[in-house]
Amino acid sequence: AEAAGNPVFFYNLPASTNFSLNADLASTLFQQNIIQGVKYTSSDMLNLRIIMDACGQKLKVFSGPDEMLLPFLTMDVLGGIGATFNCMPEIFVGIYQSWKNGEIEKAKQLQVKANRVISAFIKYGVIGAVKASMGFLGIDCGDPRGPLPSLSDEQKENLKNDLREVGFFDAN
Repeated sequence: AEAAGNPVFFYNLPASTNFSLNADLASTLFQQNIIQGVKYTSSDMLNLRIIMDACGQKLKVFSGPDEMLLPFLTMDVLGGIGATFNCMPEIFVGIYQSWKNGEIEKAKQLQVKANRVISAFIKYGVIGAVKASMGFLGIDCGDPRGPLPSLSDEQKENLKNDLREVGFFDAN
């Protein structure tokens, strides 16, 4: 953290690391000014609450699971950092603004809409699908870097059809 010269955030991603941040470690790292915050990409919201309580309100916490932005906002996170935000910015900004304005039903409807798209992405691999969908929107982001797989032409066509079915192109 000292060498970086910038605030360091712990990226809690237990699905990929087989390790989940706990309150003791988070509190130690935070109190020693090693971390300033956390990108919390796990559905274990109880653990998140325990971490936030242990560290206090100065710990900056962002939601990682795109499909759970709204529930995480109810847990007092500052916002979200997500791959699918890139191809659905209007929806995710709408979720956040609706939440801030107390328009919970609108926020829920937008989260459901985002989750339908995310469900389609999951069938093909999220990163490859996000990159392909950005291409569908006219922004060429290339292919994922290895070891993540690229989508075949057939998969891209199937993804495009799935996205049409869930109204992706209507929202963008």
